[in-house]
Amino acid sequence: MRWAKGDTVIRWLPRTASVTFTTGTLVCFNTLDGTLATAVNATTTGIVGLILESVASTDSDYATAAVKVPVEVPVGKNCVLLATVANGTLLTTSINREFALSTTSGNVDFGDTSTTAVRCVGYVSGTEGLFVIEQSALWDD
Repeated sequence: MRWAKGDTVIRWLPRTASVTFTTGTLVCFNTLDGTLATAVNATTTGIVGLILESVASTDSDYATAAVKVPVEVPVGKNCVLLATVANGTLLTTSINREFALSTTSGNVDFGDTSTTAVRCVGYVSGTEGLFVIEQSALWDD
């Protein structure tokens, strides 16, 4: 995933200890302690933005709590993500439909409309689309 349109800012936010992160995936706040968690499930809301640094289990600070990592945060509701679609084929008729995130990859889950993590605003191909976040945790406006 990457931001395709709109203004973003970089914020350094504390991540959850002992959790792997992949650069360019969506993150949200962990409801238990306010640290970052991966946004890879069907019930994710309060998305923060795209993490800009991978975290692996082999990192020296992997198990350290509250290490800060850079996150590219949308400034407003009109920031648009270019995202990969999993579990189905995006259609031109998918525009304005809301989707959850995949439980395994963090991609947009075409087969799950049970939650409203993102809304399609543009068709690119059967496997990629343009999306806006429906519920962000850190909008500045």
